[in-house]
Amino acid sequence: MLISSGFSMSSGQGVEKRAKHILDGLQNMGIKVSPLQAKKIKLPGLRHFEYLVGLPLAYLFKGSRFDLVDFQLPELSVGIGFIKCPKIVTVHDLIHVFSPEINPLLAKFYSRIIRTAVKEADVTICVSSQTSEDIEKLGWKYNEKVVIHNGIDPEFRPLPNKEGLKERFYGKKDKIVLGYLGGLGRRKRPLKLIQDFLSSDLSTDSVLVIWGRGPLEKKVEKLADGKRVIYKGFAPQDQIVSIYNSFDVFVFPSAYEGFGIPILEALACGVPTFIYRDAKIPREVARYAEKIDGVDEIKIRKVLRSRIREVKQKFSWKKTVDKVLKVYSSLISL
Repeated sequence: MLISSGFSMSSGQGVEKRAKHILDGLQNMGIKVSPLQAKKIKLPGLRHFEYLVGLPLAYLFKGSRFDLVDFQLPELSVGIGFIKCPKIVTVHDLIHVFSPEINPLLAKFYSRIIRTAVKEADVTICVSSQTSEDIEKLGWKYNEKVVIHNGIDPEFRPLPNKEGLKERFYGKKDKIVLGYLGGLGRRKRPLKLIQDFLSSDLSTDSVLVIWGRGPLEKKVEKLADGKRVIYKGFAPQDQIVSIYNSFDVFVFPSAYEGFGIPILEALACGVPTFIYRDAKIPREVARYAEKIDGVDEIKIRKVLRSRIREVKQKFSWKKTVDKVLKVYSSLISL
């Protein structure tokens, strides 16, 4: 019996996408899986804290012996030292260390949890070379460490009738659409993108569209005038491929990413993708995007089909699952 933990599987976040693909892969092999979800314990204002207690309690009270525990989210690994079977921790990023969006004391607390998880785990899986190298720079102790990238779902592909999608979503088929899709937190820098756009020449014949939710939502709404900047709110999961395809350009202003799945998803849809030059994004992902200091530098270039194929071949969930299962097999008999 195995356990793979994350937040809500319906959230669409990278952590959940990865966990779901791994769980599906195990179940397809006929392996009994216990996908325990952490129980929410609401404590207002504390990011992720409501999840911290649920998983250890579930482990203790379920009364089952697991052959292996895979913590897909290190923040859920409180009490990892009490678990006697082989343990894996998957580190998606070190945001709490390098780019905290929360109270510094809480960031320090979360960092300690992650550091303990890395130390106690039999194998630490990092989703990028950047995260792996950051663990080395921090001098954290670990038993074994490997890099296994995230993937891209096959559904991300170019769609026909881009002008029709622009008209459908924004009523602006005659405008160049610069798009952003993602969280609206400080680290993602949506306000920087909006202010950059409004002060550029692009704002005269283009429109900037923002999709997403987060702490800065109200400020984004205030800056959006419905003409040059359009705020669309939450992006429904079943519409995301169409939304990417409605962009002429995808701009990802995030200052720090442990991986950067949206970059690859946009590229897989054939959309020219730009990141800021000062961003800390894993080199294996950043190499496919154009780097800019400001949106005035954006030049729309056709994305070659060969580039789309290259991205989708290199970052496939099948490769991810196969490599993770190989790690499992090194610890237990599957």
